[in-house]
Amino acid sequence: MQQCLLNVQKLVIGYRNLSQVRALTQPISCMVSSGTLIALLGPNGTGKTTLLKTLSGLHAPISGEVELCGKTLSTLSARRKSELVGVVFPQNMARPNLTVSEYVMMGFYRTLSWNGILCAEDEKRRSELLTQFALNSLSDRRIGELSDGEFQRAELARVMAQSTPLVVMDEPTAHLDYPSRHLIMRMLKELVAQLGVSIIVSTHEVDMIKDYADQFWTLDKKGGFQSHSSLSAALLNEVYDTQIF
Repeated sequence: MQQCLLNVQKLVIGYRNLSQVRALTQPISCMVSSGTLIALLGPNGTGKTTLLKTLSGLHAPISGEVELCGKTLSTLSARRKSELVGVVFPQNMARPNLTVSEYVMMGFYRTLSWNGILCAEDEKRRSELLTQFALNSLSDRRIGELSDGEFQRAELARVMAQSTPLVVMDEPTAHLDYPSRHLIMRMLKELVAQLGVSIIVSTHEVDMIKDYADQFWTLDKKGGFQSHSSLSAALLNEVYDTQIF
């Protein structure tokens, strides 16, 4: 049975400074169950990245509340947040001189010994991840030498090493060729099914994501948020304020 993993109540996202508050959305209320792949869709500038950062505890909301695994997100320490949610953002591009094997090892930082050696259980898990994400032949390659698709697979292996119940990803298929885009999405779908992890992924790949996501979140230019079980041309035309779908 699916359990409630993320509970969002009257959340308003945006930015504040000493003189003003800039809200990007109307109040958002939604729930995420365990074992769900969610696609976050909407035009540029509507706050998709800000929403992902807010849900992962990297950005403070304007108002409202986010509960993760029954705990109020704002009350959790940075370490506890990292145990509950894994993040993949474009700016995560890491130390280019690390090998793929070393980069995946970063996901085990919570259990890594003082001298940087993995325990036997984590070493076995790293080996499994390298195999799962087709990285064995690349394990000694430097991160800076990888193609975009290869790097995204390494990112997935790293974040899965954290063993968090929730993962948020900001446009993980951007800049990838057609086969690589579908490969990444198939991998995400398999992770959801096999591990029961929930993944929220923002994307502009509207035609592709229809085949993979279980749920669809939309943000429009007026700050409106909706959750849907399927997509239609009429809905997409409304969200993107266009008539091309």
